[in-house]
Amino acid sequence: MKNRAFTLIELLVVIAIIAILAAILFPVFAQAKAAAKRSASLSNVKQLGLSSLMYSADNDDVFHPLITWGGPGQPANLGGRPYQPWSWLVLPYMKTADLFQDPLAPNIEPTPTGWPATTYKSLVPVYGYNYTGLAPYPTSSFPSLATPRGQTALANVASTVLMAAKFSNSEDNLGALGTYWWGQPMWTAAVAIDPPYCYNAPEFWCTDDWGSGGFYDATHLRGNVAAGAITGGVSMRGASDRTLNGGRSTVVWADGHATVSAPGALARGTNWRPNIPSGDVQLTNVADYVWDNL
Repeated sequence: MKNRAFTLIELLVVIAIIAILAAILFPVFAQAKAAAKRSASLSNVKQLGLSSLMYSADNDDVFHPLITWGGPGQPANLGGRPYQPWSWLVLPYMKTADLFQDPLAPNIEPTPTGWPATTYKSLVPVYGYNYTGLAPYPTSSFPSLATPRGQTALANVASTVLMAAKFSNSEDNLGALGTYWWGQPMWTAAVAIDPPYCYNAPEFWCTDDWGSGGFYDATHLRGNVAAGAITGGVSMRGASDRTLNGGRSTVVWADGHATVSAPGALARGTNWRPNIPSGDVQLTNVADYVWDNL
């Protein structure tokens, strides 16, 4: 019996079928990979939230500050003074500093020479703390000491943001260990997220409103909306343009539950929209506001 070889037409048909199948399956694989990263990000932020709540439970149910200055065990110095961000404070309640890294975000910049990886990761978390709602800096003085609030003071813990995913330090305009800061004993932008409405009553110090043309948009994140340029540093992964369509952030709330939230859901109670100028955001319904629901 003669061996029969494939004809050119048959080979081309097989190749075409493989190409069609690949075109169908590759987007499915990409979506599955993105969904897996989203699930991992949600798990990370939930574990960070639980670590934060355990810290509070050990400290008379008072939320931790964004930054502490001075004291033993600090991981770094800033302006010549010992500096401990919230991430360092909750690190003892976690098994690994890898939880500070958001799988959806670009990798952080390489660990600087001489720095332990755990220390470095705790100084540049890719999740930020809602300091204005939970440990604000009153505007009655400058510099101002943080005034952490008790959990029982919140009107609705399930509707108050605790932490959310934010920009990576590879997305800002500074070096690996660089940060914008507002003097001792105040806050730094490297570990914080800002609310849609920056000046609440009672008033507190903060960096920026959400919206276009502000600090995050024009300076810190250079228009990178996925990183959080028009949402106060809160990253909106999946957003491809300034409409933020498809953009979402992973959020943990003050009662410990975590969600994947759209920008409009996080801006509830305000007049925020993607094209509003920074500084024009106002409260429209205090009861719906999720950043300082007291």
